[in-house]
Amino acid sequence: MKNITVVGKNSSLYKKLNFKSENQIFNVKELSFSDIDTYSGLIENPVIFSLAKDINENINFLKKVALKSTGKIILISSTAAEVYEHIKCYSYPKNKYESERFISSLPNSIVVRVGITVENINLLKGFHGRVKVTMYDVLLKTLSDIFIEESNKRIIDTTRCIYLKGSLIFKLFHHIQFFIFTQNKYLFCLFRPSLILFKLFKYKNYGYTFIANQIK
Repeated sequence: MKNITVVGKNSSLYKKLNFKSENQIFNVKELSFSDIDTYSGLIENPVIFSLAKDINENINFLKKVALKSTGKIILISSTAAEVYEHIKCYSYPKNKYESERFISSLPNSIVVRVGITVENINLLKGFHGRVKVTMYDVLLKTLSDIFIEESNKRIIDTTRCIYLKGSLIFKLFHHIQFFIFTQNKYLFCLFRPSLILFKLFKYKNYGYTFIANQIK
């Protein structure tokens, strides 16, 4: 039975995955971020979920995990990392990008990218336009396959693109963003005060999420 260590057991995404169902195949151990400093054993095949907002804090944390790890090391990242390669005015995409770079520099490491995570597409609300979606069951199967099948992939994309039709106001928001983004990416960043309006209408496809969904 393969030993896997979930690092970040309090992650909201991890809590939504039925990881316990994999116990028939894997022996799953759970650690929180605060456990890492005091944990004295080997961290076997770590699967690292969400990280802190501070980039330096993240890299230092990843270094601690790497020093105590054996086997494969898996980082659950986001399509937001791709945004930083196109425009550098958002901190979250930079965080994901730098975390991916560090993990990718380690031997036997894999980055798993997710998009908008959901159990069922019909549950997606607040979107209009092209959206990169990762289903919970797809992510769970991807993680299982990493340890069952041998692969040379260093970055695995778990998303699929769908097109959602929202309300007329969501359609208007989407068109405005698309026009500004295609005219000038940095002008798009200056458009950020409008996020207050988007949140008021519970519209979710904006900012770096919108950009990530546009990248092909």
